[in-house]
Amino acid sequence: MNTKVAELFGVSLPGEIRPRRQIDGLPYPEANPHFVFQPQRLAKLLRFFAGQAARNNLLLIGPAGSGKTTVIEQVAARLGWPVWAVSCSGKVRASHWFGTFALRDGATVWQDGPLALALRHGGIFLADEITRLDPAEQMALVRVLDGSEVTIPETGEVIRPHKLFRFVGTGNSGGFGDETGAYVGERVSSFAFLDRFLKMEVDYLGKDDELLLIARVVPDLPSTTRNALVRLARAVRDASQAAGKGELRVNISTRALLAVARETWAYHTMGIQNPLLEALNDVVLAGTPSEDRDAVQTILDKFIRS
Repeated sequence: MNTKVAELFGVSLPGEIRPRRQIDGLPYPEANPHFVFQPQRLAKLLRFFAGQAARNNLLLIGPAGSGKTTVIEQVAARLGWPVWAVSCSGKVRASHWFGTFALRDGATVWQDGPLALALRHGGIFLADEITRLDPAEQMALVRVLDGSEVTIPETGEVIRPHKLFRFVGTGNSGGFGDETGAYVGERVSSFAFLDRFLKMEVDYLGKDDELLLIARVVPDLPSTTRNALVRLARAVRDASQAAGKGELRVNISTRALLAVARETWAYHTMGIQNPLLEALNDVVLAGTPSEDRDAVQTILDKFIRS
């Protein structure tokens, strides 16, 4: 049954779409009713899900906590798509994603991994922080990214990708390494690997969208506090992006901003003094250099007074 895009996602976009029928046993993400979709980004993602984009592989690039993984999961949740998600690092081996032998009832049997399952059933294979994966391991995924048949070496089985299989990766640097020092472990990827992806930048939400998100998640938080938090986050991000010029080495992502908002209201209801500052310390500032902590508190004082 078709559903209007505007009703399904809460944005002003035309058209209708038919969510998939869910199959028992597959990993479906849970829809978050508070999530705020940006119309232009959503329109591009819906085209990708529908198989209308130039490639079936997508690399989401953006700072930590900007919602790269979450936006994919929230689109998938509303469209009824399963998501097989894995985390990447320099020690991860892509071959493990296809599966492994395991003991079952005393016998050794092959057990599909998340990538093999996604290829068979159709859905999103989501490789978080794929730009941290060893470049040789990245290139081991070329046949998958090209939409070709894949042979499981251990069994000899050939898997033909489902027509609804999509490969999504996320990263902070876009595959060109990290010169800021903020994302230790980022690798320089081969152009041959990166060239197989569509790329989409996912930055932090705009001011109005972050205010809306906080209002949805913590509706009882006063508007003056919401405004102070959003203004603080944006000021800290601006200073953090100038880290190489001696500015802040700490940041407040959208993810952290929501956590501060939740804790602020919880601490208020518990009768804790200075709940906003306590929440900011617990979520963001604890363990940071004293000069950065003082600078953030100075910015916060400015916005609370204004």
